[in-house]
Amino acid sequence: MDEMENTADLITEGDTVAVVAADENDDYFLLKVTRTPYTLRAEGTDDWGNTFPEGARVVGGYHCKSTESAFKIVKRKKALVYSVAVCYILDEKDKNGSISVDENLHRDILNSLNILDV
Repeated sequence: MDEMENTADLITEGDTVAVVAADENDDYFLLKVTRTPYTLRAEGTDDWGNTFPEGARVVGGYHCKSTESAFKIVKRKKALVYSVAVCYILDEKDKNGSISVDENLHRDILNSLNILDV
């Protein structure tokens, strides 16, 4: 867990991060960060209906939907994720609301998941 917490400590607003997916069909998803890690003072629910308990350390941002050629930022709903679920910070910047993940980057993200024993 320390490696995941250290990754979260490096996040800045505007970063795009890979997050360990709870969905068994996906290994990860991308999040465009709008709020760096913080601790909830009360139970919180994001715009996607995910609920987090008081005291949870979370990161806020926009979920990025996977398409055939890239990830598209979904700006109509804000998401929260547990900060410990962040496994990779991307260097790539979004272009017109789209983030490209080539095979090398995809492999790097998957390698970070292997390190985390997910």
